[in-house]
Amino acid sequence: MAYRVLLSERERFAAIELSGAVTFEDLAAAMRALYGHPGWDPSFYVFWDALAITQLDIPPTDLPSVKALMDETAVARAGGRSAVRVKDDVEAVLAVLFAQFGPPTGRPMGTFRSLAEALAFLDRTALPEDTVVIAAS
Repeated sequence: MAYRVLLSERERFAAIELSGAVTFEDLAAAMRALYGHPGWDPSFYVFWDALAITQLDIPPTDLPSVKALMDETAVARAGGRSAVRVKDDVEAVLAVLFAQFGPPTGRPMGTFRSLAEALAFLDRTALPEDTVVIAAS
């Protein structure tokens, strides 16, 4: 599975879990599933879990598509907060660079190595128990 998107409307929280070999198309599909969901609101907090990625395949030829995706989703990403759990500094830099491809949204984003740190950034101590899977691949 490349991604799984979970949403808790009651908790105003979403999680995107990435695993295995992940392509730009996987990231785009996960983002469109979340930001296009009728229950989504830009003020929701999002936890991106990238720990289980074994290969990230976004070649330079995909960069115009990355820019277009970030432009497309800018309004849906305005507000709230995002935390990305990563394995190492390289993944942390990639997450920050990816977010910089679009226009400024005012959404604070942090990269973290531990779940506890990521959740603290999102003002939480645990993941919501009532999340629903809204997309997966």
